[in-house]
Amino acid sequence: MVCLLWYRLLSTDVILPARSHRCMKNQYFGDVNDYQKYGLLRLLAEGGRRRILVCWMLTSDDSGSDGRRLSYLENPGTWRSFDPQLFDSLRRAVGTGDRRLEVVREKNLIPGGMYFEKPLRGNSRGEYFKELHQQCRSAELIFFDPDNGMQVPSVPTRSPKADKYLFWEEAKDLFTSGRSLLVYQHFPRVNRRRYIREMSRRFSINVGAPRIVTFRTSSVVYFLCINSAQVEAYRRIADKVSRRWGNKFIISRYPS
Repeated sequence: MVCLLWYRLLSTDVILPARSHRCMKNQYFGDVNDYQKYGLLRLLAEGGRRRILVCWMLTSDDSGSDGRRLSYLENPGTWRSFDPQLFDSLRRAVGTGDRRLEVVREKNLIPGGMYFEKPLRGNSRGEYFKELHQQCRSAELIFFDPDNGMQVPSVPTRSPKADKYLFWEEAKDLFTSGRSLLVYQHFPRVNRRRYIREMSRRFSINVGAPRIVTFRTSSVVYFLCINSAQVEAYRRIADKVSRRWGNKFIISRYPS
């Protein structure tokens, strides 16, 4: 019964500029989730020594209220010390109304970052990931930023909602090509600790990752699937994230 319940619940290089598609979503840019996301990616990049390819998985803006969590920018005494340079850059961009994803590339917010900026449309997933494979050859780590996270059983590949998810086979294909993966995951309404454990197990089984590190914030979690040759390096970086950000990131490892 428990297994059935979980199945239902879970069921600066420019690569491809997309300036004509102002749509991840631009409405999110600069909110507190972005601050923590880019702070994590900056530490993983180690000043550009590790090449990260950011796959935005772009979708169109909507009329929702997501992306309005900006009050942290008015509280530098609490938030700025985690990453002063990043904080100042985001505060400046939001303050001038420049809430474009291109700011991340233009300001080199992720040192040495590469960006796959092609919009994701439901009828072209095969071509989308074919182009991504071609462009990620020099990357050590690929970051996926889908609106919701990993696929769920209720959303097949041809669903209008499929653009909001990364599918297991897509992640597996890139992982087995030798890259480590970092995946954004929105929390469903379930026990979060149990959810992270179960999702870590699924990443291990479905993607083939021997080691997984998770970075949990107050509202989302990031799953880092580490290839065998990079385990020690990313363990060291995870310790650095813990020291820098304290309890803003709750870090766990699988297998524990």
